[in-house]
Amino acid sequence: MTDRDESPGRRALRLQTQAKTSELGRAIASLLPPLHGFALFVFEFGADGAMSYISNGERASIASAIEEWLAKTQGHPVAEEARALRERLAASEAELASTRRAYASMRDGFTLADEERVALRAELARVREALPAIIHFARRWAEGDRNDSEALEEWIAGLAPAKDGTP
Repeated sequence: MTDRDESPGRRALRLQTQAKTSELGRAIASLLPPLHGFALFVFEFGADGAMSYISNGERASIASAIEEWLAKTQGHPVAEEARALRERLAASEAELASTRRAYASMRDGFTLADEERVALRAELARVREALPAIIHFARRWAEGDRNDSEALEEWIAGLAPAKDGTP
């Protein structure tokens, strides 16, 4: 990326990071005894993250020190253990994500069951409200009044759902 490719905000952040890195480098150099070198990398996480570097040694000496450090740490048991832990962490995070998806699916199922329960309760309340009309019709029917169309209509209205879909 060239200076022309970056946004003004991104450029300001890069320059601020470089200034702070230089400040840190001067502070580190002032604290070290003679004949000791250091290299400081300040970077933004991610593949496209910016990186700042400062050291008190020549680039070739620092590159050699970094190569030596990498050779020592890449096969080192602690480095291998850290890699294994990172892999286990990634697997655990994937398992957690899967568990969360399963929980959300089950929760949605319970929500549907709750909605069905609410609908059944509403239906039961509607039947309870219609019960007096049903009893009235049943009594008149039992008394021989089998031609009472008004009672029959009350009974049917008490049992049938409302035409607008409400209970």
